[in-house]
Amino acid sequence: FNVVLNRVLELILLSKKNAGELLVKRLDKISVAKVVPQLRHRRDLQHWYLHLLFIEAPEQYNTTQYSQFHALQVSLYAEFSPPFQPRRPPPYNSDFLNFLVNCPFAPLEVALAECEKRRPPLWDEIVYILGRLGRTQRALT
Repeated sequence: FNVVLNRVLELILLSKKNAGELLVKRLDKISVAKVVPQLRHRRDLQHWYLHLLFIEAPEQYNTTQYSQFHALQVSLYAEFSPPFQPRRPPPYNSDFLNFLVNCPFAPLEVALAECEKRRPPLWDEIVYILGRLGRTQRALT
């Protein structure tokens, strides 16, 4: 595992599927704290990796131990979310909204700021976050 520890980007570029399986399966040996910095110049891959952990290893990843990465993940979800489309049929469910709903450690104030600075803003996520923060009046306006 020592060889893999310092060459995660190369491993992912060789085979995203195999790298993903290994990184999730060996989370105990290849820590998130070692992987994320290696992907700092490839935010798309940071997003892919953290989303993979959220989906494939929720019992391990959705804990306070990884809350520092949840803040980064909020920023990445906002960056890579598809733009708001008015007239799309309900129900609306994005990966970002799924993360906000199912990760109790997602920093909601950070998420709100990220959603509001997007152009166009991520309205569905904003309404959900405002509701969770108890700002229902603002969510309805």
